[in-house]
Amino acid sequence: MLFAIVVFGAVEPFMPADDAGTPLALLETFTMTVSLAYWCYLDAKTRGRELARWLLWTVAILGFIALPLYFFITRTPGLAMIAIAKALVFSAFALGLFAVVAVSSNTLLCRAGYYGDSCPSIF
Repeated sequence: MLFAIVVFGAVEPFMPADDAGTPLALLETFTMTVSLAYWCYLDAKTRGRELARWLLWTVAILGFIALPLYFFITRTPGLAMIAIAKALVFSAFALGLFAVVAVSSNTLLCRAGYYGDSCPSIF
């Protein structure tokens, strides 16, 4: 998942500002939700639990929105809250990593003359 975040951060400067619905944005979303669903599958398998198909599909379709539901179904309430806190920390780290890679990629493209005389701001 972190590898995908780095790759998509590197190609972010090539995406249009209104990138919602573009093939690359859809690929990014698909990659993240499938990676998250696969992680849930592996986590349940590690815990010796059978993951319900509906829960796996819910995580695959809704992504991080369904993650708390997964945690509360597969853990005790206390452990679910700890898992949610860890997921929030991981998400903050991933967002920061994405931003650093995107800004670095944009800066390198500007210095290489990719944008000509006008280097756009990534934000």
